Amino acid sequence: KFYSLIGNVNGKNILDIGCGNGDTSVKLALLGAKVTAIDTSNTAIQNTYELAKYNDVISSVEAIQMNAMEINTIPKSFDLVTGSFILHHIEPFNKFVEVLTSIICEDGRAVFLENNARNKILIFFRQFTGKFGIPKLGDDEEFPFQPVEIDMLKIKFKKIILYYPCFRFFVM
Repeated sequence: KFYSLIGNVNGKNILDIGCGNGDTSVKLALLGAKVTAIDTSNTAIQNTYELAKYNDVISSVEAIQMNAMEINTIPKSFDLVTGSFILHHIEPFNKFVEVLTSIICEDGRAVFLENNARNKILIFFRQFTGKFGIPKLGDDEEFPFQPVEIDMLKIKFKKIILYYPCFRFFVM
């Protein structure tokens, strides 16, 4: 669903926030986009470059070690900004919304894949994180994406589409 929402990216300038191991950045480059990938982790940047090189799209991927709050220092604007499970790491979110809207082209858009505070299984496991053998992988600043943050985006973007996929924990 994520990639169907992104649509045709051929010839587009894309910013991938929180590129991680580079999977999304490289896939978008393989589909014809020029991708600027950012992450705070130097390891993530190196992994993105290695994956781009392996897939022969190194000329279409620029990876930069950078905090998402600094994206307005990149000297270009973007047709699309994307990210996977990154928005809930960015604070203060209201300031990020301003920075985000400043780097998107007039007809551009953003597509993010994100968890949210309404997921009952996520809420359950967060109550027991660090207990009963459930590892704590996040930090104290990390919180599920909140409806109030969606409202902040609605102020700046003409159209917001929320998609809640079906999550199956048990299947018979």
